[in-house]
Amino acid sequence: MIFIFVTLFIDILGIGIIIPILPELIKEFLGGDVPTAGRYYGVIIAIYATMQFLCAPMVGALSDRFGRRPIILASLFGLGTDYLIQGWAPTIGWLFVGRFIAGIMGHGGVPIDMVNLMIASIAIGVAVDDTIHFLYHYKVVFLGGGKVDEAIAAAMKHCGRAIVSTSAVLALGFSVYLAASMSNLQRFGGLIALTAVMALLIDLIFAPALLRLVYGDDKQ
Repeated sequence: MIFIFVTLFIDILGIGIIIPILPELIKEFLGGDVPTAGRYYGVIIAIYATMQFLCAPMVGALSDRFGRRPIILASLFGLGTDYLIQGWAPTIGWLFVGRFIAGIMGHGGVPIDMVNLMIASIAIGVAVDDTIHFLYHYKVVFLGGGKVDEAIAAAMKHCGRAIVSTSAVLALGFSVYLAASMSNLQRFGGLIALTAVMALLIDLIFAPALLRLVYGDDKQ
């Protein structure tokens, strides 16, 4: 169980870093052409989702035959390869290759059952609320003429404590399921609690860093 949680931690961390950067990376490859970059971004995301849909049953069957641990390790290797490709991609075509590989390996060997399918909709719906509040207050100050650092500080001052407290309550509340006798309920509670903690780290650490990187003072 701990091994699965660590795998999901790495997976969610990678997704949280890549999703905000990928549109800017595509736009840079296309020389700032925003409409074309939007279409390319949609195709890349569709490729990832399609490969996950097609390959998840096969990866699950391999996991049942050869064991969970080697398949999870192979999936992590595939995801690491995807991140390396996207980090050093010389052309936009390599981004498609990276997302293709990530789609094949993307679900990390975690069993695809009804309980796990519910986790994404619940966890994302809960976690995105804090992010929306943070980005809204950042946008108000930034568009009002404030600098990036001032906007981040104002957003943190306004909703930072609330983000921490709600995430802590959610993580502790769902962690109660770890004491359940059924393994699917243990995964349900543990993975949602892990997602809440990861969303908190992304909101407090990675979101401000990415905003500073993308909307630096010289890019206003």
